[in-house]
Amino acid sequence: MENLSIISLNWNRIYLEIIFNNNIDDKIYLVKNNKKYEICEDYITDNIIKMPITSAYDDVIVEEGQWEFLYKNKKVIIDKKEARNLDNLDKIFYYKNNNFCYNVSFTIDDDFSLVMNCHFMKKNNKPKKSEYGGKTKIVGYLVTFFRLLIRFEYKVLTLFKKNKNNRILFMSETRSALAGNLLALHNRMKELNLDKKYKFSYSFKRVLSERINPFYFMKVAYKISKVDYVIIDDYSPTFNYLNLKNTKLIQVWHAGTGFKSVGYSRFGKAGSPHPYISVHRKYDYAVVASPKFIPVYEEVFGLTKKHFIVSGMLRLDGYLNENKVKSAKEKIYNLYPGIKGKNVILYAPTYRGVGQADAYYDTDKIDLDKLYETCKNNNYAVLFKYHPFIKNNIVIPDKYSDLFYDLFKYPDINELFYVTDILITDYSSNMYEFSIFEKPIIFFDYDMDEYAILRGVHQKLEDSPGNVCTTFNEVLDVLNNKNFDIEKVKKYKHDNGLDDINNSCDRLINKLFK
Repeated sequence: MENLSIISLNWNRIYLEIIFNNNIDDKIYLVKNNKKYEICEDYITDNIIKMPITSAYDDVIVEEGQWEFLYKNKKVIIDKKEARNLDNLDKIFYYKNNNFCYNVSFTIDDDFSLVMNCHFMKKNNKPKKSEYGGKTKIVGYLVTFFRLLIRFEYKVLTLFKKNKNNRILFMSETRSALAGNLLALHNRMKELNLDKKYKFSYSFKRVLSERINPFYFMKVAYKISKVDYVIIDDYSPTFNYLNLKNTKLIQVWHAGTGFKSVGYSRFGKAGSPHPYISVHRKYDYAVVASPKFIPVYEEVFGLTKKHFIVSGMLRLDGYLNENKVKSAKEKIYNLYPGIKGKNVILYAPTYRGVGQADAYYDTDKIDLDKLYETCKNNNYAVLFKYHPFIKNNIVIPDKYSDLFYDLFKYPDINELFYVTDILITDYSSNMYEFSIFEKPIIFFDYDMDEYAILRGVHQKLEDSPGNVCTTFNEVLDVLNNKNFDIEKVKKYKHDNGLDDINNSCDRLINKLFK
């Protein structure tokens, strides 16, 4: 018998109305921590449950915690179409002069079983005050103390700061060196001899993925207090704790635009930022590649339009320069001579998980045997270049080493595009740069529904600029039959302002420093 599944979920005052795909002919339970509570049979009619949240299984309100529905020892799943509506079903019940409330919300597990989250909440009279915690109260107090110390250090140092308007700090807390948009801007400023007029300093540390000595934050706070501009390229948690004084914070975000929700576009989901205290709120300017991206990043950063500078993608300046392309190709072919003369596939997915600390990718979704056979039959070679956050990188067996290559440590994915004939990706923004070449893109979205519901996306995944596949066999079919959807790639390139990709750095420099 197929699993009992939910095809409709709605509220009617205090009643939660659930419609199932089949009639309910046995007991159905609410389960929390492996303890079962039978839903009262009076609330069940054929394939419908209409239960009051105040007394679903007894004469008491459903207790606080995470609940699943169990029927014939199987979890009750929810139809994927209905699951897309879960964010609209949160319910708040106020009581005691609106100073308290009981909140019910819904999420899903990886197997699409429905989870009902019930919480008692108290009014927060100080929402602008960040609450720092730890695994224990003592750790929480220590963390709070140290962050207050960093904030105090910064305030004291800025009392002695002289505003010279010529000191720039290039900074990243997700990279260990200059790269991407930061590197492009830095190098262009040096070409224009602006390093003679401005004093450059640097700070690079992988804060979210490495064990960090607390004194790092004191050191970087000192650097920040001495400059007039800080230019960053990604999320930088240090600025969550500092309110900058006479220093402009400029975000040259590392990505064009992809599908996955980040920043405030994930508000309310796991890993979402604090409503007030977030570095994203503190940018004086945020750089975007196209006017079309402003609404996207207004949502991501929680900022209004006045904070955005449309410059183009900085790292694409001179990207198609013949000498640059030739040099990069020679370097790559020298490192990987086996790919020369092959049709090169770049397999470059983004990560799953909340963020950098728990990022992963389901490598078992790749059928290496079938992919290798496809490569041999079609003169393909595959370069695997996972997102840098992913720790469980692919392991390539020796028997495939003539056609499969692990390029996890290769520093610049944009250089790899020069030798790439076909890109396989998913929700990553790397489609943005690659579309310049008007070459095939295959989107392997094996978890399309789960990703859209749990992570959140900016646009319909079905509209991706290329072939959209939900199984690996579909990917292989596209590769074998070469039925690539190039017209969607060309349209995406044109619609996103990629017909002219030069002079982006100059436009930004003129805006910021003239």
